[in-house]
Amino acid sequence: MYQQPISQPPQRVIVSSSGADREAAQAFKDMLGQWYRALLASLEEGEDLILEYHTPSGELINVNNVTYVRDTDMLIFQGHGADGNVCQMLVRAPSLHMMFRIVARADEEAERRPIGFDSVNRQGEQSEEE
Repeated sequence: MYQQPISQPPQRVIVSSSGADREAAQAFKDMLGQWYRALLASLEEGEDLILEYHTPSGELINVNNVTYVRDTDMLIFQGHGADGNVCQMLVRAPSLHMMFRIVARADEEAERRPIGFDSVNRQGEQSEEE
C-alpha cells in the first residue's frame, strides 16, 4: 500500500504534561541534535549516519526528522519503517529507545541524507526560537 510522504507535523497537539516533562522532551531533542552533529563530524569517507527509533513492539524506524512540540512532553519522529513505508510517531520523551548507527553508504557517490531537528508550537507552526 502506497503512503504519501509526511511533509508537516500534525496541525494541533493537545497534551497536558508537567514542566519537568516538557523540559526533558526539549532537552532530549537538543541532545540528539548535538550528538548527531558531533558524530557527523567524525564520519569517514563512504560512511553515513542514521538515527533509529525502536518502538515498544520492536519495530525499527529509520528517523529523518525529530520535532519537539513546544509546551508539551511530546516529540514527533518522522521516518521509514523496515518495509519502506513512511511513518510518523508521536511519543513522550521518557519512553524513547534511540540509537545512532554509522553505516557504509550503499552508493559512494550519493550525498549523506541529513536528519532534521525542529520545534513547533501546538498548532504545528515552526518555532521562532530555532
